[in-house]
Amino acid sequence: MQDDPAYDITVAPWNGEPTPGGAPSAPVDGESRIGEAVAQTLRRHHISKARVSVALVDDAHITELNKRHLQRGEPTDVLAFDLRDDENADETGAGYVEGDVVISVETASREAKRRNHEAIAELALYAVHGTLHLLGYDDQSEAEAAKMHAMEQCVLSGLGWKDVYQADET
Repeated sequence: MQDDPAYDITVAPWNGEPTPGGAPSAPVDGESRIGEAVAQTLRRHHISKARVSVALVDDAHITELNKRHLQRGEPTDVLAFDLRDDENADETGAGYVEGDVVISVETASREAKRRNHEAIAELALYAVHGTLHLLGYDDQSEAEAAKMHAMEQCVLSGLGWKDVYQADET
């Protein structure tokens, strides 16, 4: 998935089954491209070692996680969980990242359609976004969000994707 053996990146593909509420399924066939987006984000930030797991889920699952961890009972695009152990911070150093990124395939599919681009580009955007959160980026203010969006686009451009924020919206 990536050419750097110091990176352990796994992408768990979504099984494509609709949620019990009947939401449409959105099959994914670009797990390696999602993993490469994570790896490119890590390389751009000079991370020497990383273990990142990306889970592709439906809206129901991400809503449950969002409610449990952030007390928000609604779907979201991506969640990131930093799994680094503070006790071992000295051993791993600042150049180490360990975490889980959870992405809603259904949200990505809807947003890609709205923005008039491929779902895989939206999924890659969410993978980069989640990885940036693991790297300490935040998007709570306009200035922070602008900085994060600029870095997302920089990474995605390096992978050959057009500006997802400038895509035609319908």
